[in-house]
Amino acid sequence: MKRMRLAIIGQGRSGRDIHGRFLQTNIAKEKFEVVAIVELREDRRILAKQEWGCDVYDDYRKLFGRTDIDLVINASYSHMHASISIDLMEHGFHVISEKPITNNLADMDKVMECQKRTGKYFNIFQQSRLAPYFKEIKKVLASGVLGEIQEIDANWSGFSRRWDWQTLQCYCAGNLVNTGPHPLDQVLNLMDAYDIMPNVYSRLASVNVAGDAEDYCKVVIQAPGKPWIQVTISTCDAYSDYNYKIHGSCGTLRATLSTVKYKYFDPKAVPLPVLPREPLIVNGKPAYCKEPIPLPWVEEEINCTGDAFTSAVSAYYNMCYDAIFNGIEPEIQPYQIRQQVAIEEKIYKDNPLPRKYELE
Repeated sequence: MKRMRLAIIGQGRSGRDIHGRFLQTNIAKEKFEVVAIVELREDRRILAKQEWGCDVYDDYRKLFGRTDIDLVINASYSHMHASISIDLMEHGFHVISEKPITNNLADMDKVMECQKRTGKYFNIFQQSRLAPYFKEIKKVLASGVLGEIQEIDANWSGFSRRWDWQTLQCYCAGNLVNTGPHPLDQVLNLMDAYDIMPNVYSRLASVNVAGDAEDYCKVVIQAPGKPWIQVTISTCDAYSDYNYKIHGSCGTLRATLSTVKYKYFDPKAVPLPVLPREPLIVNGKPAYCKEPIPLPWVEEEINCTGDAFTSAVSAYYNMCYDAIFNGIEPEIQPYQIRQQVAIEEKIYKDNPLPRKYELE
């Protein structure tokens, strides 16, 4: 099997601990080979040389001119993702960019124009769309057992405090674009209306962070003929016990990142009683509606193997491999992420927070 030769820009929590961790596995080594690492910090370059034994650079532009690199992973600082991705494509490289690619449409459109002009493969690392639990959620919805879907509630919350660079607006940071791309990409995929700009209602707040970016996000997305969508990302929720709750006319789904539970009934087995115009009376007394026989609930539970940082990363890299080497259309497309960026841009415009810091 032909191995894909990779360069990784950045050896932080993503470049090293997500991409690098996967690419060090035996399964990954069957298809992928890391031939270059780029890292600004000297201590991380020394560690990368020890861990990878490949060429190590302090500037991504030192990759220019190399012809032995099939794909570059751009895991630089968030505010550099768009500009570095453009520079790489203009110098002949296929590129995966970490998320967020940007927080504004102007930069997103520049990236997509560059991709079209250069003909290079470009994608954004939205691996959570390929996570096992999300695939199972989509299977359940596609089966139709929950009936007509009314609401999709995504809750990516917990209780935490944070004081690193990803709490600074000047670094294109904050929970809307740090954590938000995971649930936003998923719910927009479930909505499946990438050619529109939905109605968006939102609230942002900076609560438990040392910087000036948001760590509380409430987002409501509404489009004609689509379910009501709600996304919550909060660092103020010490009792967050689910990631998805989906309401349907015939049942409900509740999921974490490892387990999908759902219950439903067959409406044909118990048709809705005929509407009487007179008040309900039972034993001569006013009464509420009560099912004449208990609804025949069916309850299912799926325990998922793998997660967004193991099997989903593998699936994402296999998707990129097949796209570049075999010409297979990738499931995740930049035009889909453009809708996400448009929503994020509107949310930021609707909820301006005081900007206290600038790039040094």
